[in-house]
Amino acid sequence: MTLQSRTEVGRSAGYVIRRRFEGGETMSMEERRKYPRASLQTEIWIGQDGIFTRSPETLRDLSEGGAFIETSQRFPVGSILNLRLKLPGSSYLISCSVCVRNLRGGRGLGVEFLDISSEDRQRVRLFVVEERHSLLA
Repeated sequence: MTLQSRTEVGRSAGYVIRRRFEGGETMSMEERRKYPRASLQTEIWIGQDGIFTRSPETLRDLSEGGAFIETSQRFPVGSILNLRLKLPGSSYLISCSVCVRNLRGGRGLGVEFLDISSEDRQRVRLFVVEERHSLLA
């Protein structure tokens, strides 16, 4: 499929991005995502070169493939960071490396998990499923 156009439609909680493909087919970003996401707000620890600092950044829109970090810090696309987080209601610390994949105009950055353990990926997957299920109930 070849991308022909992009239209942004505003909603109260954010934006839905629809892409129009050849033949007039459209898909929202949520429909195109590889993994489902859950919205959350939890504190995180960001590190580089093995040094972690608790920071005022907030992790949002978590999936088993990555997350969005609200931050005023600047990291270039392609930067490798270390990330630690606790899922809401858990005392377990998930630790992994992430790669900065996109920047969102001073609001934060999208990261992809690189070396998250299979156990931690499963914890994230279960959290996302439970959160999405609770929204539908």
